Amino acid sequence: MTQPKSAPSEGQNNLPDNYEYEDSVIIPGGESLDYDEHTAAELSINSRNNMWYKEAVFYEVYVRAFCDLQGTGHGNLAGLTSKLDYLHALGVDCVWLLPIYPSPLKDDGYDVADYCNIHQDYGRLEDFKTLVAAVHERNMKIIADMHPNHCPNAHKWLQEARKSRGQPHTDHLVRVDSI
Repeated sequence: MTQPKSAPSEGQNNLPDNYEYEDSVIIPGGESLDYDEHTAAELSINSRNNMWYKEAVFYEVYVRAFCDLQGTGHGNLAGLTSKLDYLHALGVDCVWLLPIYPSPLKDDGYDVADYCNIHQDYGRLEDFKTLVAAVHERNMKIIADMHPNHCPNAHKWLQEARKSRGQPHTDHLVRVDSI
């Protein structure tokens, strides 16, 4: 990534008058993409601006449908990692992941069974850590979609609560005996 010859002072969100750009990048199709606008946005996003998300370009990714790098028939974290240079060249500032956690996939992954792991179809926890590091190397951000109000029947808290009302996680759930 091209660095400016004169960076803005700490806390400043506007670019200096003498801001210069040195490079462009070639994206698939042979088209040249100038970093001017993206570099300016990156400086604003990486400054100490708590409202960075208001100026950021987000790219929402449903990993299962994005890029199949391993030939399994569905996308995975390794495939997404392999496309980060392309996303960066497009001007993406933040990669927004739709659910990637273990799930029975009855609700497109929103029925999360374990928030501390990665669905086996998408890779391993190490693949996720590699993705996060690669995103940060490009001065981009990453957020993961999380919906704690969904609880599939495979979740361990629900399994414990079903045994009896006296189980430790029963209070975490709303239980209805008759529907």
